[in-house]
Amino acid sequence: MLGAAISMAWAASPAMAASAQVDHARPEAVVEAALACAKQQDFTCTARLMDPAALADFRRTLGPAFAESAADPGLDSLFGADSAKRAKEMDDAEFLAQVLSRVKRLGLVRIDSATVAASVAEGETGYHAVVRIAGDFGWPESAATVVDLVSLRRVQGQWWLQPGLEAQVMIDGLKQARMRDLGRKAERTPGEAGD
Repeated sequence: MLGAAISMAWAASPAMAASAQVDHARPEAVVEAALACAKQQDFTCTARLMDPAALADFRRTLGPAFAESAADPGLDSLFGADSAKRAKEMDDAEFLAQVLSRVKRLGLVRIDSATVAASVAEGETGYHAVVRIAGDFGWPESAATVVDLVSLRRVQGQWWLQPGLEAQVMIDGLKQARMRDLGRKAERTPGEAGD
């Protein structure tokens, strides 16, 4: 749950300007900032803490659909009317944040507390924190405490969030769906050679 919200760059990138106040030299500081973003359900804040390569990968996965699908109701439900134009104007972090904000109902409605229960370094470039989240799912008697894993990767001396399992499954699913769609188009469109 939180992995999708925390799931899903360098100083020259617009996505990094907003996270400049976070000490990216310390993984603990990035985890603390991510928990604060999640508690506020601020997906733009969360996305700006993410690895720029992961943001770009997500954008590459979903982005081409906008160029090919004018007035697609599915895309318009994510980005509003004129989705292709709106998506093009967003940086990679805003793009992911927009998608996450539309699927946030899959996660906690309210986070009351979020704390780090344990953490472990994985060599020089990996860091994982086990977080305990207490919140409310939004229906009667739905208060619960859940445990999730937040992973970071060190890139050029800076620590960045990595997509959680849910976000990675979503990205992989989008990639597979895209490959199927391209395969169907290729079957319907006669090839240039041999026709």
